[in-house]
Amino acid sequence: MATDPNLAHLEAAAEALGPLLDDLCLVGGCAAGLLITDPGADPVRPTLDVDLIVEVTGYIPYRGFCEKLIERGFEQPIGNDVPLCRFTRDPVCVDIMPLDEQVLGFGNPWYRSAFTSRATYRLPRGATLHHIDAPHFLATKLAAYEGRGNNRPVESQDLEDLIRVVDGRPDLAEEMAASSLKLRRYVARVLSAVTRNEHFNEALPTYFEDGTERAPIVFQRIEALCGAG
Repeated sequence: MATDPNLAHLEAAAEALGPLLDDLCLVGGCAAGLLITDPGADPVRPTLDVDLIVEVTGYIPYRGFCEKLIERGFEQPIGNDVPLCRFTRDPVCVDIMPLDEQVLGFGNPWYRSAFTSRATYRLPRGATLHHIDAPHFLATKLAAYEGRGNNRPVESQDLEDLIRVVDGRPDLAEEMAASSLKLRRYVARVLSAVTRNEHFNEALPTYFEDGTERAPIVFQRIEALCGAG
């Protein structure tokens, strides 16, 4: 497996969360490295915050889970630019998001099915965490890009994370074929729109250490995903 620059953050988060870890599912950029299976792939993007989803229904149960975090020494920072879901316990920074978008007023439409389809990964120090599977990783990243990408692929970290997984997971096409029709159609529709963006071909090679070699291969894989819906 390619070197994962976020593994130390995951180890620290797992230790800080303790028994609460079993109630959570890893999503977001920190999950990308766990999905890479090609040992020759470029490393994923380093990120400091660990995004996790929790299966609770309604605001009161969500706050109840947050209280458990506080009991374990986490603090909830306050500020204009601080997400409502953020908790810190130095050096750990986690964003804990409920499956229901209405609880906090934001979220991702794919979190609920991602939680149901979650996979497991054993960290080097022995902790086991649940994480998003590859098809839902693509769907959640595309939903995030639609929400905050401003149609600018060159600057999108969400697309960068997605492309890393497309490049570093050779069996992705087979996994996508086994996923739900709804998910396949969504990924195909949004990816097709991304590839039609005039700046996409310009952006793609910049994501790789050797862009001239990898970009055409990844573009072919993306085109296959676009036609799989």
